[in-house]
Amino acid sequence: MPTSTVLRFSALLVGLSLTMPSLGHAAPQEGSEATAGEAESPAPVEAPAQASEAPTATAADHQATLEALSSRADELEKRLDAAHQRVLLLRETVVTGKVAPTQALIVHRNQMGSSFRLEEVLYTLDDREILAKTDQEGFLDAQRELEILNGGLPAGEHEIKVSMTFGGSGFGLFTYLKGYRFKVESRYRFVVAEGRLTRLSVVAYEKPDITLEPKDRLAVRYELEVGSVPSATGR
Repeated sequence: MPTSTVLRFSALLVGLSLTMPSLGHAAPQEGSEATAGEAESPAPVEAPAQASEAPTATAADHQATLEALSSRADELEKRLDAAHQRVLLLRETVVTGKVAPTQALIVHRNQMGSSFRLEEVLYTLDDREILAKTDQEGFLDAQRELEILNGGLPAGEHEIKVSMTFGGSGFGLFTYLKGYRFKVESRYRFVVAEGRLTRLSVVAYEKPDITLEPKDRLAVRYELEVGSVPSATGR
């Protein structure tokens, strides 16, 4: 083989040996960069979202749990009260030898100040109307205590609703109220004790805070008492 041919072949081999390592080294770098980019890109995006949602879900679960416990506690309190009343009834029955009837007394009491005069009143018990009166002459307002119901009522839970309309009387410090009318509506759930006298007073009154608007000073409260049923002889 001629010497010039050998030298050219040798130079070609050397050039190939120098070129191939560089090409082989470049390919893995491109592949490694692409792989690293695909593996790392989702992690920093999803992690904060999961961390921010967890406290919200936990707070909602805690609130729901507290509400459920509160409702359960109210139900247990009612059952305990009913059980206590049954014990009292049983004790009274054993002592007297008689089964006492179940009775309820519902009374309307007007403790409103002189600035307001009762003109209309409507009472419903378990969605049944038991009293409805309208009087703008002052006779209704003058009855500071009015018996709404007095008699037998099934033991258990009941709901009473009251709607009262008051007119501004123009007396006292608030003379500008004359000619104005204000409506107050309220409802209340109560339990009639078996074999006992359940007395419920519905009290309309005026809040003493004179900084309140007139419509915000009108309010209703409920006073519940449970006692023995009076005997027919009054003893």
